[in-house]
Amino acid sequence: MQIFLADSTAISGAGISPEKKVFKINSGQYAGRIVILMQLSPTQVKLTYADPPYNSWVTPINILNDCADSPFDAVMDSENNIYLVYTLSADSKLACRKLGYFQGLWAVGDACIIYESDSNVNPSIEIQPPERLWVSWTRITSGGYYLNAKHSNDWGENWGNGPSSYGYEIASGVSSAWSRLQTMGSYMYIFYTIDGSRLSTRRKHVFIELWEDEEDIATGAGFDHNFDTAITADNRIGIVFDNGTMRYREFDGTRWSSIIEIDGDGGDFPQLRYFNNNPYIVYLSDFIGSQRRILCRRRPGGSFMDPEELAPSNRVFDKVFCYNSTYASYQDITAQAADDVAGDMYFPGTTALLKM
Repeated sequence: MQIFLADSTAISGAGISPEKKVFKINSGQYAGRIVILMQLSPTQVKLTYADPPYNSWVTPINILNDCADSPFDAVMDSENNIYLVYTLSADSKLACRKLGYFQGLWAVGDACIIYESDSNVNPSIEIQPPERLWVSWTRITSGGYYLNAKHSNDWGENWGNGPSSYGYEIASGVSSAWSRLQTMGSYMYIFYTIDGSRLSTRRKHVFIELWEDEEDIATGAGFDHNFDTAITADNRIGIVFDNGTMRYREFDGTRWSSIIEIDGDGGDFPQLRYFNNNPYIVYLSDFIGSQRRILCRRRPGGSFMDPEELAPSNRVFDKVFCYNSTYASYQDITAQAADDVAGDMYFPGTTALLKM
């Protein structure tokens, strides 16, 4: 079932692949409640939620009026509080707000400034247990693109050495930079693309001050924000990424697996999740013209299955027939309906094209 939630006039209303927008309450009176954050206008972020079976969603509730028309990220803690990191519209400062949870609802706290200089975009936020928040983001200054990271030990009220410090510098480029934080074990990992030429990673142990050296996951051209990561229950990190061809790798804490091709035609906005330690990859695939299909590839065993339609109602037609009531006959025009040739769907007994 597909349910319409809202229209958006923002550039990235539903966000980008590395950033998180959907959360679920796992215990208590409201167990099963799903909450979604959406940027519905260039300056507004709203929240909606629903309970099982998710047939009815509340009218989106406004939680931010001061954000830039730029992607934001959020994370939920074990108490169901949400921490949202975003760019301020007035001056491009990087800010964090806590959405405090109480009896199934969320109250918006004050904005805390993470970094107050330069232009700051595309943040990623993650919790490093038990109670440390990390943020990475792209800092643009003097024509350079810098990836920085800072942490907070008091749930977002104070960050590093204060708002004048940009914290750790992870990497730099001249044209683009995107990042994604991911916690596994005692390490905080940062995955990132720089200048479209590589997808790389660094990590930092919770008790060690410095970040380890950079390691490339893939190199080439065309890398951007179309990548996502996830953690398995048996402590592996998976990453899916697209730079014309969609691919997948896994890291067991020591070494990386070989690269697996997911879709030779590529795809946009990939999302990776694990169920019973098996990867599920959902992505948008170009179809005909401006049409796109939502596909899913999963690996329930040793190898990935063929792509499947995530929403069966949006599948390509199995068969398309024309019926002639005069002669009580059918004509199979499945091939014409499936190709990208315009104006070729007509009934052979007439010269009329099908209108729809």
